[in-house]
Amino acid sequence: MKRCAVLLMALGLAGCSGGVTKELRQEDINDASASAALARMQTLAGKWKAEVRAAPKADAKADAKAEAPTAPAAPAAAPAAAPTPTTPAETITVEYLVTAGGHALQEKLFAETDHESVTTYRLEGTDLTLMFEGMPGTRPHMKLDRKSSTRDDLHFVWDGHATDVEPTKQSHIHEGRVHFIDADNVECEWVLWVDGKEASRHAFTLRRTAGKYSPNRS
Repeated sequence: MKRCAVLLMALGLAGCSGGVTKELRQEDINDASASAALARMQTLAGKWKAEVRAAPKADAKADAKAEAPTAPAAPAAAPAAAPTPTTPAETITVEYLVTAGGHALQEKLFAETDHESVTTYRLEGTDLTLMFEGMPGTRPHMKLDRKSSTRDDLHFVWDGHATDVEPTKQSHIHEGRVHFIDADNVECEWVLWVDGKEASRHAFTLRRTAGKYSPNRS
């Protein structure tokens, strides 16, 4: 179950190192249009390590606190409660490949294993979209929310087109964020929906291990 959740949440991460084409010019990386956002995503070409951290949905603690009955004050001599244990981050290998003649970016997790999953980023009309393919066999489809995105902070939202996912019934990634810190460090967050509502948010820290992107200035 844990591995399945990691696979579901990691769709915003993965791929293989590859070449870049003359479409990927430096000036294409300076705004949040769909084509510029794809060029920005393609700077991920290479191999990375990702630390995956799961967290409950943002309002889960507030809801629990509101619903819990007020407890009586503890006696002065009562020992302090033990700290809540934390789950260590899981580290996975991620690869990115610029493909389709520079028109797409492929992300790959758990390559050449039974758990392999692939996400493809590409332009569809005026939108930058992503399609995730992996366990459990569904294909969530999202697109860039240009209004809330910037050059270094890309937000993806659910798109019901071109997908076989029934969002009110099937577990799926519903939205996500890719935040570029610098050329070798990227922070991501992806939101898992279960039974038609947000169930959890998963954060990723990507650190480059191999490969270097150099835009073609020709």
